Amino acid sequence: MPTVPWSSFSEAKSKIARYITGYYNIVRPFTFNDGLTPAEAEAIFESCLLTCEQNKLTTSPVTLGVLMKNKIHQSRPVDMLLRAYGGVRANSYDANNTLLAFSSPRGGSTWLGEILATIQGYNVLWEPLHLGSHPKAKAYGFGWQSYFGQDAVVDDRKREFFELLFSGRLLSSSLTKYTLSVKDLALFRGYIVKFVNANMLLPWLSEEFGLRSIFMIRHPCAVVASQMEFGAWSHLSKEKISVPDKIAEDFPHILSAFDKVTSYEECLAFQWAVQNYVPLENRSDKWLFTTYEEFVQDGACQLGRLFEYLQIQVPESALGQLNVPSAMTAKGSNVSKGKDRLSGWRSSLSTKQIDSVLSVAHSVGVDLYTDELMPSLASS
Repeated sequence: MPTVPWSSFSEAKSKIARYITGYYNIVRPFTFNDGLTPAEAEAIFESCLLTCEQNKLTTSPVTLGVLMKNKIHQSRPVDMLLRAYGGVRANSYDANNTLLAFSSPRGGSTWLGEILATIQGYNVLWEPLHLGSHPKAKAYGFGWQSYFGQDAVVDDRKREFFELLFSGRLLSSSLTKYTLSVKDLALFRGYIVKFVNANMLLPWLSEEFGLRSIFMIRHPCAVVASQMEFGAWSHLSKEKISVPDKIAEDFPHILSAFDKVTSYEECLAFQWAVQNYVPLENRSDKWLFTTYEEFVQDGACQLGRLFEYLQIQVPESALGQLNVPSAMTAKGSNVSKGKDRLSGWRSSLSTKQIDSVLSVAHSVGVDLYTDELMPSLASS
């Protein structure tokens, strides 16, 4: 309790809410939760529900209890070490060394992150706004799709989240995916933060933090075909698409485009289009814009552009990494089979589906892709 009474009911309400969301949910560990915060325990619970759904397991209390116990005991020791390391390292780390990579899900972000990770001493932090694997994002008020206009008045807690993230104070096993080694820690120079659902935040983040950022886009038909094959979006329907209120205010035509969406592939295409419309509409020299197709077709040239922008010498292993399928490559895809990386969607989608995907993308305002394999960059 405060030593000085609150001046008003409004102040009391604000301070109590801040205590619950800012400390109780995301900082205070609970013995009942095996030393986890409520937000961490909730995220593990939701992750276990997803595991049951994907593996067609019963969601009985016994099954969920076993899964949760296994996940907690798997991650807790590593998380404790990472938090301690991140906190100590942050005291001398210049967050301006942090690099940001933006793309849509199945848009090549893992491949891009692995290319960037060839920079000696740099470590990838994976998808910090993924609510299922990183509970603190939810606790700080983020949804699956978040949007800030460039002139938006952003909640202090959300800004604090990014400050902590970019400085390395939020390290966890879910962020590092257990890829950090003792050698990585000894040679540490910086972090690469890989986002797949932060495209709509890119203009604001660039303006606020000024960090070197790369925005990669991939053909919508390729993304939709990959998402359909990967299966993680099988639950998606029009009713479950989240359109941030503010983006509808800033770009009213997006709601008109949404009204016309009917089929499953159109739902996927709409999400892709909205995610990419914001950074394309607010293009800036502050970040590097590139396409998946350009990296596939002329990787050496794109590597030159990428590392020139970063003002870092091209690592010797970067060129070889171009030919290595990413860790998230779908089994059975052209990439996994060593076939043409760009044309797979033509055999995965029907002509009607291709027309539908492109129609949705164009109605949102993303028109740099047609039924050709390569983007029409003049239109971007």
